[in-house]
Amino acid sequence: METMIFIGVLLFVYVFSVRIDSKRVRPLEFMRIPVAHRGLYSKDQRVPENSLAAFQSAVDHRVAIELDVQCSADLVPFVFHDDGLKRMCGVDGILETMKSEEIKPLRLRDTEETIPTFAEALKLVDGKVPLWIEIKTTKRVSLVVERIVGLLEDYHGEYSICSFDPYVLYELKKKHPTILRGIIVEYAMRNKKIKFKNRVILSLSLMNCLIRPDYQSYDVRYRYCPTYQVNRLLGAFGALWAIGSKGQHKKIKKQCDTVIFEHYLP
Repeated sequence: METMIFIGVLLFVYVFSVRIDSKRVRPLEFMRIPVAHRGLYSKDQRVPENSLAAFQSAVDHRVAIELDVQCSADLVPFVFHDDGLKRMCGVDGILETMKSEEIKPLRLRDTEETIPTFAEALKLVDGKVPLWIEIKTTKRVSLVVERIVGLLEDYHGEYSICSFDPYVLYELKKKHPTILRGIIVEYAMRNKKIKFKNRVILSLSLMNCLIRPDYQSYDVRYRYCPTYQVNRLLGAFGALWAIGSKGQHKKIKKQCDTVIFEHYLP
């Protein structure tokens, strides 16, 4: 009997810790529009990911845009996914450690496209389609969040902010509680760069009780995670990423409220 009570208490604490209340998101139709992962870029990167060309293509096709934002050393927000520049620009360097004037001349994947600033991306989209703004993990949480949110003060389009980093979302909850915020989750247990206890916390979203996200966005390969499934049963809004084909989309569409897709049109 004591064992059953103990298990029941543990389950209650777990559900309380991970629960997501999506009452702010549920009525919003724009959150259900399929989301182009890093813009509507091409698989061969002739239209590079996170480029103005990819964002224009998404606008033209009337799909929402997911984009990644991080700040340069002089705190200019740029739209770029990786920490390093090698994969997309062919040069060594870490974007966060470089000044904006060093970043601007760089080209994306042998095209004429440059790494856009967040301000340039906002100007191009101009509220025509919704934005899912992912803030990358950073040690300068407060400064970076304020720079990004500052650019959104005069933006009149629909958007939400999401992150893998609970500290980013906690900062948003404290300083800008009216902004919709979502937790992005992947299977972190294989990431040896993170301490074991932190891998468990991230994989099971155990900091949800502190950040109280409005929605969850999960790696599609991790959709059977207990936290995702528990929150779905409790009515939480859920997105799955990155869906790579119409066939995969059809297979998982009943397991989420929207998809973050690439390399096809839903």
